[in-house]
Amino acid sequence: MKTRTFLLIFLLGAAIALTLFISRSGDIETSQPGTFKHSFYLQNFTLTRFDKDGQLKHVMKGKQIDQDAVTGESQITQPQAALFKDGTVNWKITAQKGWMNKDQTQARLENKVVMQQTIPPLTRATTAELNLNLVEKSAENEVPVQITQGENKLKGSGLYAKLDQNWLKLKAEVRGIYVP
Repeated sequence: MKTRTFLLIFLLGAAIALTLFISRSGDIETSQPGTFKHSFYLQNFTLTRFDKDGQLKHVMKGKQIDQDAVTGESQITQPQAALFKDGTVNWKITAQKGWMNKDQTQARLENKVVMQQTIPPLTRATTAELNLNLVEKSAENEVPVQITQGENKLKGSGLYAKLDQNWLKLKAEVRGIYVP
């Protein structure tokens, strides 16, 4: 009788322990397993930054952000940046992946980068990579870029943009179609 009771208690305890172990274990999803030591990670995140006067400067969203414990830099999966001007979203910028510095003032976006102006004239720029200064609201790269605005289309190599002024400049090899 004592042996059966002891065996029953032992099996019940083992079942509870196994259930707790399974419910608490899980893999942390990373974009490059084994190469990044986390200080934290967030899934389906939103980071909002304000200036010293409390005005909204930018919002960064994404599927996942992983912060490196050593450098403080962050890797972002499917970043979506919204840059504000006078309290309104002026530009939306998306990509497949990105990185942000420790201070969250500089970002590098890669793979299918799309910049979309949200107020008229609606301008759209597509490229493979983009360096973004979130403080100055400027963007730059040295790779092919396509800009469309209505029926107007421009292609060039390299971009410099002052997004708070809605000013974009293609650096070289500019060609395109202008429809008045």
